[in-house]
Amino acid sequence: MSTHTQVSSRSRPVWPALVLMAAALLTTACASAARQGRRSAEAGDWATAVQYYQRALLDDPDRPEYRIALERALINASRAHITAGRAFEAQQELSAALREFRSAAEYDPSNSEVVARAATL
Repeated sequence: MSTHTQVSSRSRPVWPALVLMAAALLTTACASAARQGRRSAEAGDWATAVQYYQRALLDDPDRPEYRIALERALINASRAHITAGRAFEAQQELSAALREFRSAAEYDPSNSEVVARAATL
């Protein structure tokens, strides 16, 4: 008589497969967020690009290209709000201009022009 016990494939641990699946899903989600960020940036929708790049960076903080893309999107979003703020200011719509300059400052708090414009309104 043989004393060998057979291990069925059902009794093998499944955690290695689950870890691999989770890693694949995370990589896919991260790449998808970065891809959506790039598409939004190409369309000039900088606010949406910022959101997607933030998500991609949260999912994979070790990717320098995500950090660079996020910084570029933040600067461009700020510039878009500055442009809108200037247009409102030229039309004497000062409350709308102030809102735009404050939004610009949220995207790029180091921009001294935004701070100065908001202070003069």
